[in-house]
Amino acid sequence: MNKKRIHRVLENGLHIYFYPDQNKHSVFIDFIVKYGAFHSDFLSDGQVFHMRNGMAHLLEHLLYEKNSDGHFAHIFGEKGMQTNATTSTFMTDFYVDAVEEVDFALEHLIKGLSNPVFTKEDIEVTKPPIYQEIRMRNDEIGRTVYKSQTKNMLKNYTYIDGLGTIEDVESFTYEQVKLCYDTFYQPKNEILFIAGNFDVDTMYKKIQDIYASISVKEIPFSFIKKEEPKEVACHYDKVEMPISKDFVSVCYKVDFSKYSSRKRRMLSCYIDLFLEMHFSSISSLYKELVEKKVIDYAISYDYDYFEDYLLVKVSNYTNEEDVFVDRVRDVFESERNFKEEVFRLDLQMMRMSNLCSDMSLYGLFCQFRLNYSYYGYDDLNTAEDLQSLNFEDFKNFIDGLEFKEYLVTKITDVKN
Repeated sequence: MNKKRIHRVLENGLHIYFYPDQNKHSVFIDFIVKYGAFHSDFLSDGQVFHMRNGMAHLLEHLLYEKNSDGHFAHIFGEKGMQTNATTSTFMTDFYVDAVEEVDFALEHLIKGLSNPVFTKEDIEVTKPPIYQEIRMRNDEIGRTVYKSQTKNMLKNYTYIDGLGTIEDVESFTYEQVKLCYDTFYQPKNEILFIAGNFDVDTMYKKIQDIYASISVKEIPFSFIKKEEPKEVACHYDKVEMPISKDFVSVCYKVDFSKYSSRKRRMLSCYIDLFLEMHFSSISSLYKELVEKKVIDYAISYDYDYFEDYLLVKVSNYTNEEDVFVDRVRDVFESERNFKEEVFRLDLQMMRMSNLCSDMSLYGLFCQFRLNYSYYGYDDLNTAEDLQSLNFEDFKNFIDGLEFKEYLVTKITDVKN
């Protein structure tokens, strides 16, 4: 795919990112709102507000199911189009993938999200399915670990996770929901991402015409950024839930504040390479822990980004908690095993993955969404960027990070 980006901005402040490709058969349209699960504290029209966890997710469900046209799944599904919506840490998005009647998809997506008609009754009807989702997710080890890490590592934020608790969602009133919609669902806080088979000028004119019929009310707002210390609230958390074998996660809080948006995106590649090199199924640590019967499964590793910090985590099922934790901490804090040959192989795999991302329009969007939401970098990864990565810079970057503040989360059976 030709990954050339065409960026335009409407007079109302809406940013549009076009990625045309005449070799594709469909057009992927994503309506992005820069309001996500993390945004609990904000100023709206000069007043300070705090919302409990789960508001952005509730709005996603409400607008997808109760917009001015009805239910998006029905509207677009009847036309044979694929559609869905998601709430992530820093944004909410609604997409439709259409082969035919692209004008229909574009107009109904924009107008459905820009002309709110939901009522108090609509909100109350939307809540019970979310309660079920919360109950189901409460059985997931991954969500339990995530909640432990955000609660214990982010000292000055009340964010725990995107769903919130049942009590959180129950507490939301019509007035609160309407406030958040009016504040964040306005063009200057929205993005259109459009990729696939279309003509840019024709598509841009259609978007202009659609918004010409929409009344836009601008409300000044800003998110409140809090001063977050480097220290974690505690270094150990034990959680009980039904589980056949203990699950242990080691998570580090790493200061990432000194890097620019684009630099953060590229340096995150080094984080990926570091984790792959030291914890993958071909790493020496994995082989050691398997031989010693400390673990039986592949090691899980990942990271999340919150404002100026990365939470870098390594996890596995184990009944040898102390051995697992000690060996993981050794890698982060002293015993790094940098191998240039492994670096080159892993980097080649990363480059191949980047090249393959254009096989799917949704995959292309996922790359854009990750870059924008995590790093404020409004473009895709380029081959030139990845070609510039090198072994010496990689070692220097990892050695320059401070892996000091950590949390161990242990999930153990309620019977223990």
